[in-house]
Amino acid sequence: YVVRARVGRYPDSEERYQYLELSSLKANKQRDHLGWRKVTATYDDPEIIEFVFDHPPGEVSRVMVHQRTHQDRGDKALWTAARKENGFGLMPGLWVDWAEIELIEPLETIEKARHEILGNRSNDVSEADYVKDVMHRFARRIFRGRMPNRNYFNSLYDVYRDYRSEGRSIEQAILEPLAIMLASPEFLYMVNEGREDDSNRLAGIELANRLAFMLWSQPADKELAFLGETGKLDLPEVLREQVQRMLDDPRSKRFVRDFTHQWLQMDRLGMFQFNGLDFPEFDNAVREYGREEIFETVDLLMREGLPLGRLLNSDFVVVNDLLAAYYEIPNVHGDHFRKVQLGEDSIRGGLLGTAAVCAMGSDGLKTSPVERGVWVMRHLLNDPPAPAPPNVPQLSRLDGEILSAREIQQLHQEQPQCAQCHRKIDPIGFGLENFAADGRWREREEIKVGKRNSTRIQEFEIDPSGQLPSGDSFSNFQELRSLIGARDESFSRGFVEELIAYGLGRPFGFSDEALADHIIEETRESGFAIQPIIETLVLSESFQSK
Repeated sequence: YVVRARVGRYPDSEERYQYLELSSLKANKQRDHLGWRKVTATYDDPEIIEFVFDHPPGEVSRVMVHQRTHQDRGDKALWTAARKENGFGLMPGLWVDWAEIELIEPLETIEKARHEILGNRSNDVSEADYVKDVMHRFARRIFRGRMPNRNYFNSLYDVYRDYRSEGRSIEQAILEPLAIMLASPEFLYMVNEGREDDSNRLAGIELANRLAFMLWSQPADKELAFLGETGKLDLPEVLREQVQRMLDDPRSKRFVRDFTHQWLQMDRLGMFQFNGLDFPEFDNAVREYGREEIFETVDLLMREGLPLGRLLNSDFVVVNDLLAAYYEIPNVHGDHFRKVQLGEDSIRGGLLGTAAVCAMGSDGLKTSPVERGVWVMRHLLNDPPAPAPPNVPQLSRLDGEILSAREIQQLHQEQPQCAQCHRKIDPIGFGLENFAADGRWREREEIKVGKRNSTRIQEFEIDPSGQLPSGDSFSNFQELRSLIGARDESFSRGFVEELIAYGLGRPFGFSDEALADHIIEETRESGFAIQPIIETLVLSESFQSK
């Protein structure tokens, strides 16, 4: 669908409220944020803005255009605070004259999908032959080239006949056996039986599907399936060509999104809501586009063949206009993401300077040096700390005291069962303390003191100095980022281990160490670029085996 709205911004409105937002509210009250567009036209001379979005058939939801919103109840808190000041509430930023919605992908596509499953029954084909043909074609598709035995199909046909005997139409009755197939473990799970010669190698179609699920998050297409079934995919040069074809295809963005989300544990980004009064700028738009920034940056590295270490320290960011405004980067226009060069002294550039990573290292209220330190050790240094011991003591003796984040963590280090790990973890988090919970730069830490109606702000100087577990010292964030950036091989090793687990569909184990060593050696010359890493994994014996 496409939504169009004629809209203009009010004079002197806040820049944050000059963005039009498209959202949908489902029947279960879940709200999805579908996009934001900067409104440059004025109230006197409005413009027409378009959003394009997908809506699944059969799902019920309301689609709305409105000015940019905060997370959860953040707008209500901002509105209440504004009303106390001006007696009115939040001043509107946009004027919407009208909005319309149009179906741009016709409903015939649904009929086309129906035809792909049910086909057409010729007059000279019996009902039994037609139904069995539908079931066989459907089974071949959902079981990814593996066909069940005849007894299985006979049982399904018996189900069909039972429903037909109850008076159901052919189409209604045939849905039941198709639904049974969709509940089969062979559809829900990747079942690899291997070759008929009892070797440990995957059958050709199984290799094709493993590659397709890794790079496209879907079964093999016709070309890849044909190469698998005919045995041509066993040839290294053919397999290499297919990897390149699939990475050049837009569907490979699914790999970037799914793998990156799992690798960097980005589910944490949606775990906490940021209060509108304390973090008015960190709203739904920044959170969602901050997530997209990570995906787009990884995608750019893969497409341009850049060294993986650019994720640690780089002279560019991949942002759109909204995120650039949040980072105070000038002269970026348009909602599309693009590569933007940075100045030499920029605090952005690399994962550590992104709003998403900083927010994941907080609880929505304040920063967490521990969470940030653990995340860096696990994902950037490939040196994950040991799990926290049970029965960690609470610092109850500090109740009522107002302390900085650094002081609290240093007191944790006084506990014998905490000291060993926290001395490694906490200094990294201290080096990131100039980033507030929402990822914006600050020179001092501010803590609210008092109750709701009588609060005051107590400030603390931020000391970002520390020492990495290796013994290297740093005095500020830029030095910390440089030290971490120099450890690109350790970072790449962690990436490789996660990719092996993702590609093989199981946790990385000690038996995979040799494969990881091989991939690192083979891709060192490229600077551990993503595409050579993927290609080396796919060409390995492990990837082609059960």
